[in-house]
Amino acid sequence: MKKPIWFAALMLIVAGAFSVLQAADGSRFAGKWTGTWEGGGSGGSLVLTIAAGADAGEVAVGQDTGDYTATFASVSVADDRLTIRYPYTPDPQADILLTGTFAGDSASGEWNMVAKGESTSFASGTWTVKR
Repeated sequence: MKKPIWFAALMLIVAGAFSVLQAADGSRFAGKWTGTWEGGGSGGSLVLTIAAGADAGEVAVGQDTGDYTATFASVSVADDRLTIRYPYTPDPQADILLTGTFAGDSASGEWNMVAKGESTSFASGTWTVKR
């Protein structure tokens, strides 16, 4: 009779450990996040697709001057904070830096357009997405 109790306790511990590991690597944020961006008197649609493990993904952006897509150059998720860098494909000399915070099934933050490989912003705005 004691064996099933120990087995059940062991399964709870394993499940709890898996849950902690999943949260630590950002997997809980994997999937498609859809919303909007705005800044500089303009705005449009924003779709972030974050890969399992939160180590890759892509973005689809709708804007007045033409929609574009890009693959993340880098992505990091620490706790509920998100940082993404991707090439601004309409201008190969620029990157977009997205920073933000997850709150349940939504996320929001700031975007900054920077020169390729740099971090000084020459355009900026805000974004928000939901799962």
